[in-house]
Amino acid sequence: MEFGDGVETVSSSGTRSGRPYLAAPDYRHQVSDALLFPSLLTSLQPDYFLTYRLFPQSPSRTHVIAETFVHPQACAPGVRQAHHDDLVPFWQRVNQEDRAICESQQIGLTTPGYRPAAYSTDEDGVHAFDARVARAYRGEP
Repeated sequence: MEFGDGVETVSSSGTRSGRPYLAAPDYRHQVSDALLFPSLLTSLQPDYFLTYRLFPQSPSRTHVIAETFVHPQACAPGVRQAHHDDLVPFWQRVNQEDRAICESQQIGLTTPGYRPAAYSTDEDGVHAFDARVARAYRGEP
């Protein structure tokens, strides 16, 4: 994901709020996401790194551990407070919104009216996961 003009990072303010860069210069205007199949999602922002570890509990329940890593200098006085005021609440809100969406979708899968449909073009990771599972069922690498 590329940033628009004037945006430094993904946060409430769109700024780094004093956090040092983690990403190399060529990657400081974008987000780089990756999936380590089957249960680790990562997201490198210019100034911090997110991880999501997924632990399936049942077909309808997954325990998710989300962590945010910053440069040690981001914990310096003044910068630390900006980090907590700008970055942490942003991801708490986004993660809660995502959780609510996932929970409502899960409920919908068990209703009599559910009918499978095509993926949104924005959900390429989900499609790639399903394609990988299908290849495994067919005995393909």
